[in-house]
Amino acid sequence: MQLFLHLSNFLNKGLLAVICCASPRDTIEHSGNGFGGLPEKLYSHRKSGTSSSTNTNKVPPPRPRRIILVRHGQSEGNVDESVYTRVSNPKIRLTEKGMADAEECGKRIKEMIEKRQVHDWKVYFYVSPYRRTVETLKGLGKAFERSRIAGMREEPRLREQDFGNFQDREKMRLDKAMRMLYGRFFYRFPNGESAADVYDRITGFRETLKSDIEEGRFQPPGERNSNINLVIVSHCLTLRVFLMRWYKWTVEQFDGLNNFGNGSMIVMERGYGGRDTIEHYGNGFAGFPQKHYSHKESGTSTSKTKTPPPRPRRIILVRHGQSEGNVDEGVYTRVSDPKIGLTEKGVTDAEKCGRRIREMIEEDQVHNWKVYFYVSPYKRAVDTLKGLGKSFERSRIAGMREEPRLREQDFGNFQDREKMRVEKAIRMRYGRFFYRFPNGESAADVYDRITGFRETLKSDIDVGRFQPPGQRNPNINLVIVSHGLTLRVFLMRWYKWTVEQYERLNNFSNGSMVVMERGYGGRYSLSVHHEEEELREFGLSDEMLTDQEWQKYAKPGELNYDCPTLNSFFTHFGEDDDGAAEEEEY
Repeated sequence: MQLFLHLSNFLNKGLLAVICCASPRDTIEHSGNGFGGLPEKLYSHRKSGTSSSTNTNKVPPPRPRRIILVRHGQSEGNVDESVYTRVSNPKIRLTEKGMADAEECGKRIKEMIEKRQVHDWKVYFYVSPYRRTVETLKGLGKAFERSRIAGMREEPRLREQDFGNFQDREKMRLDKAMRMLYGRFFYRFPNGESAADVYDRITGFRETLKSDIEEGRFQPPGERNSNINLVIVSHCLTLRVFLMRWYKWTVEQFDGLNNFGNGSMIVMERGYGGRDTIEHYGNGFAGFPQKHYSHKESGTSTSKTKTPPPRPRRIILVRHGQSEGNVDEGVYTRVSDPKIGLTEKGVTDAEKCGRRIREMIEEDQVHNWKVYFYVSPYKRAVDTLKGLGKSFERSRIAGMREEPRLREQDFGNFQDREKMRVEKAIRMRYGRFFYRFPNGESAADVYDRITGFRETLKSDIDVGRFQPPGQRNPNINLVIVSHGLTLRVFLMRWYKWTVEQYERLNNFSNGSMVVMERGYGGRYSLSVHHEEEELREFGLSDEMLTDQEWQKYAKPGELNYDCPTLNSFFTHFGEDDDGAAEEEEY
């Protein structure tokens, strides 16, 4: 009955009826007062009487014990809505009560975990980059020693719904009234987002989280700790959408949900069967699709896990050559951004870049090297590809793909020159990463689509799509031809840099390149090709350089236990605290 009373403040009656009728393993905990199941896979362990050899399929790692969703503590905007008219949403802070909310929530999380009386538990954090969520993380993190923190990741897809840039108070009231008339889930705020837009990016985050869980990315290779607790610190609508996506709730069910309080939590806990299933309105069972893993012994079997193909030697990021828009901003008022071409100098930039790439590759002194290209569909990027491609014979080009997700940030359609200058000045005040141009995109929007491209690229690497079946050439070089901001966001996503670290970066010049090269352990590092001075000029801080040096020697799947980024989020650590791990990069 206690669980029913707590959930009744959050879930609609239809979902409550299903949960209360479910088996003991099918429950969700709100504010630490119940249990929730976590989707689990089914594994079949079978034996054959004449077995003399075993199948070597990898046994999947244990799933985390819990996924704990935490809403930020009370913010200045929760107390005074007029704050939104003068402070950008991402920069709004916690109140004193909000900091107390966060610290109290951290204590409740630790108490909940310690009730299980297991000695090896750890927590891993995902956090929205908004100031109030980062401050909440710092507050609740005070409850944990460094040795208990397995790692953390700032995740832009966990940001708040975008209601537009600086918000006019009266206009926002009208917009919210219109939203109720139109529909809470689908109404898009002017120059902002709808809840459906949030659903799209949260779906991408859910896929990343699913992959992280299945690959055991919260602990070092070889360890099988079943007491990892994931903590996601975000915003109320974002977390409700996360639950909607996880449990496959309908729009009608989502619209029936209520906000949960500042500094409160909802706990999804692994059930007795390892999987939670919530049946709703004839739509089947929610959770991850069940996969069946068969570990069989066969008398004559010699099957082995398939050896993955070699990883490409390099990923080379190339910014397009000088364009007409780089020389004359007035071009944007009469030519659409995707149709702007290169200048004569830009064509020369591209051809020179192609020669530099070839010279770099030939220094390897290997005979079987090849290049594979990804290119933005914008004219200046395609023209750049044509120019640098002149340095390579047909036999050296493994293939190419035009990739729309590599396009430039959208600044709106035909751009008014004076208005654009005003918008860029406002962007500096609002925040470079989060400011959305009218009828255009923010860098955060670019991050969302680049994350999708990164997953495609990861898949292409995993299946060896850059060479014919059967070949195992370790000397493939990937070349990505795109735009300055897009490439900086790609690096941010790849190396999991924070928004603050991203905003330190400088643009690299037209026709120049940044090289991610396979290091001694197999991971990609900027420090293999680039000198420290060059990387500092690009904007890398001391802690970013330290991480690149670690990437240079580390193996895929290893954890950086000396991750310096943690110290900027958890300032309560003492000098004697044990090291903690940052989530490993692909």
